[in-house]
Amino acid sequence: VSCSQRLRSLALRRLVLHLPRETHRRARLRAYPRLISRMVDIASPLRLPCGVVLPNRLAKAAMTEALADDLGRATPELASLYAQWSDGGSGLLVTGNVQVDRRYVERPGNVCIDGAQDDAARARLAAWA
Repeated sequence: VSCSQRLRSLALRRLVLHLPRETHRRARLRAYPRLISRMVDIASPLRLPCGVVLPNRLAKAAMTEALADDLGRATPELASLYAQWSDGGSGLLVTGNVQVDRRYVERPGNVCIDGAQDDAARARLAAWA
């Protein structure tokens, strides 16, 4: 088999390998208007399986705020931050890094709720919520 025959054979194989991909691409392009018509508006409400209805589909994921005090209790700064996020219009705010064992904190400043909570700690958690 000559070199030119091998090159032609390789070129044909490449062409055959790319045809299905191009065919699929064309099908996706034809389906695009149908996909757009099925898209959901991010501002539309969302009913969760538990029955709770979120006002929209915007969510704040869990992050490390590191705004707890030295005893691992929620602070007014933390409550204020979440109030600002809530006022911003998110439908769901997921709290970040609440530790259940203060021996294994992710970083200093994370809220810890291990053991019995005194009235002050519970009040701070309620303000944060």
